[in-house]
Amino acid sequence: MTDYRDLVNRWFEQVWNRRRRAAILEYMDSACLTKVEGMDAPLTREAFLDYHAAFISAVPDLRSEVISVVTEESRAVVTWRARGT
Repeated sequence: MTDYRDLVNRWFEQVWNRRRRAAILEYMDSACLTKVEGMDAPLTREAFLDYHAAFISAVPDLRSEVISVVTEESRAVVTWRARGT
């Protein structure tokens, strides 16, 4: 059984705080589409890799923090915040 609370925490720590692109490939299925606020179309995993690189480049001191995670079956709702300049 997947511990979604742990998965969420690992995602934010590895992908955003440690900037590990390899973690995106590890945690995001190749068929996954992700919705990014402000973008009309969902991003494929490959497009998310480009988005991630651009975001980290624009906000090099970015730090994310998971505030809370609520899980039910295979779903998780996450409250998080990010800080950076």
